[in-house]
Amino acid sequence: GSKFWVYRYKNTDGKTRWFDLGVYPAKTLVEARAETAQLKLQRRDGVDPVEERQRQEERQRAAEREEAARLAAENSRMRVRELFEKWMLLEISKRADQGAEIRRMFEKDVLPEIGDMPIEDVRKGHIAAIVDKVLLRGGEGRMAAVTLAGVRQMFRFAIERDYLDSDPTSS
Repeated sequence: GSKFWVYRYKNTDGKTRWFDLGVYPAKTLVEARAETAQLKLQRRDGVDPVEERQRQEERQRAAEREEAARLAAENSRMRVRELFEKWMLLEISKRADQGAEIRRMFEKDVLPEIGDMPIEDVRKGHIAAIVDKVLLRGGEGRMAAVTLAGVRQMFRFAIERDYLDSDPTSS
């Protein structure tokens, strides 16, 4: 029941090829004729419209596969929040307070800043910004030192477990 606009031509081998231009009334006669005129110009330049469309579709599929692979690789990288939870479960939960103070400190100061970052992307500047934020809140700097010590312990845990190669808190 549908009506299609089709461009019919002969390829270089002399075979008749059909190129689908679209469905009527979504594509008007004027639009179909304009597209046909462009396809005729391409044919004069030696471009086969069917083969060109197939190449474009393959390029599009390759780009989509590449983007999907990039996203999969990005999503497979461990985030600071995941590292924190592993560290809490395996190390900090053994403490007398089950790590309640560490969790409070991290949820207040550390995780909002770098929690969603991949652990490989954390740099000294990120850690310095967290410590500076704690310092600016007031006090004599003890809480900033405790925060830095907690972050250091977490990143050392990551290095011991081979999740990370270098410690961004080392200097």
